[in-house]
Amino acid sequence: MLNITNRQDEYNLPQLTEIINLFGAEDIDVNISSDENSVSCSYAGKTVTKNILEDSLTKTAKLALYTLLKEITGKTFPWGSMTGVRPLKKYVQLSEEGKSDEEIKNFFISNYDASLPKIELLSEINRIQKPFLTWDKKVTALYLHIPLCPAKCKYCSFPSKVTDMGGSDCEIYLNALIKEFEAVTSFMKSKDIAPESVYIGGGTPSMLSSKQTEKLLCKITEFTGSDIEFTVEAGRADTLSEEKLRIMKEGGVTRISLNPQTTNEESLKHIGRNISNEEFLLLYEIADKLSFRDINCDLILGLEGENEKDFEKSIKDVLSLNPTNITLHTLCVKRAADLTKEEARSNVNISDYQNDARKLLSSFGYKPYYMYKQKNALNGAENVGYALPGHECSYNIAMMGYHRSIYSAGASSSTKIIFDGGYKNIFTPKEFSLYVNSIDSVIDKKLSQMENVFVQKNL
Repeated sequence: MLNITNRQDEYNLPQLTEIINLFGAEDIDVNISSDENSVSCSYAGKTVTKNILEDSLTKTAKLALYTLLKEITGKTFPWGSMTGVRPLKKYVQLSEEGKSDEEIKNFFISNYDASLPKIELLSEINRIQKPFLTWDKKVTALYLHIPLCPAKCKYCSFPSKVTDMGGSDCEIYLNALIKEFEAVTSFMKSKDIAPESVYIGGGTPSMLSSKQTEKLLCKITEFTGSDIEFTVEAGRADTLSEEKLRIMKEGGVTRISLNPQTTNEESLKHIGRNISNEEFLLLYEIADKLSFRDINCDLILGLEGENEKDFEKSIKDVLSLNPTNITLHTLCVKRAADLTKEEARSNVNISDYQNDARKLLSSFGYKPYYMYKQKNALNGAENVGYALPGHECSYNIAMMGYHRSIYSAGASSSTKIIFDGGYKNIFTPKEFSLYVNSIDSVIDKKLSQMENVFVQKNL
């Protein structure tokens, strides 16, 4: 519990609570006070005082609270007091301001108590991303969301509708999605905006039938042409077929995500993914023969009952396939997921293991090119995307950065319009029925909001 004695309205309480949750210190009563120059956190006769950092009471209080709880509990976390989802953002900002890597390293240590391996990770990603970090208001990314699944995975918190593959829900949703897509791309054309990348995510986009998939891809390439980075999350082997993969390849898709999550079949059953490794390997072999330019494989670290040996086995199993991209996610406990806190406990420090995984992947030539964190991730650990040099996904960099606008279509999707000095997010409804039943008003509202941004920011 936090007892703030003054200036309470100036603190971001959820961010302070994230530090408490990180340490599992919900039963500890901490007193927080401040003056013009510093913030103090006290408990049981111990006090930690920090000078104001970055003109922010909250950031200062987070560091003071983190330092106090570190002294009380003896625990440390590799990201220190950084609980935000985009730690790379600050590194990029400081780098673009002309700060040296050494200066930035010292900043992250003094302001966040971050560990050297995590700072080095940010430094490497920043170096790899630099060629992508140019802002051009006429060049954007395009995202389409398909929140449909054959079953709900236990760890998943995303709003998605469980339904039949290729059935009436898929057809109804596809029609609404295409209608919004046409409206959004017409707006883009009117502003002389062209996408450099397209990404279809979910949910499970491969829930669409072969015919429905072909219809959507044709609609997209009518707008984009065929010479563009084009990703489809084809994550679940039980929703794929050779025909569907061939349609993707012939429909202009250059990059697919085939996601085993783990190669431990008992773990797969526990999280509600009743898919065998044999099925995954068969679909991977087919996709490989079709010569997609890039294949990504997602793995989740921290599934119940798994340890370092299990993680390493999954990574090495995937490495044996030679995909161009591998993404390592950390298990999260979300309120909307079926996974309980007890089931998500791990004897492995995932954030430390991510350091070991980075070394392993580096020995095979893979480099980290984007990363983000999620609230309630085990040990406050990160998600990292790795790629062979020259195979980085520009959409992923755009999604997690602030140098490209992203125009979107679909329920629960977000459009991000970048302008000098900031950005504006525009959201669509999350709920399936609300989206498909009110698609005309959804489109009208979205077009109005986008136009307002252009007028107000003189884009």
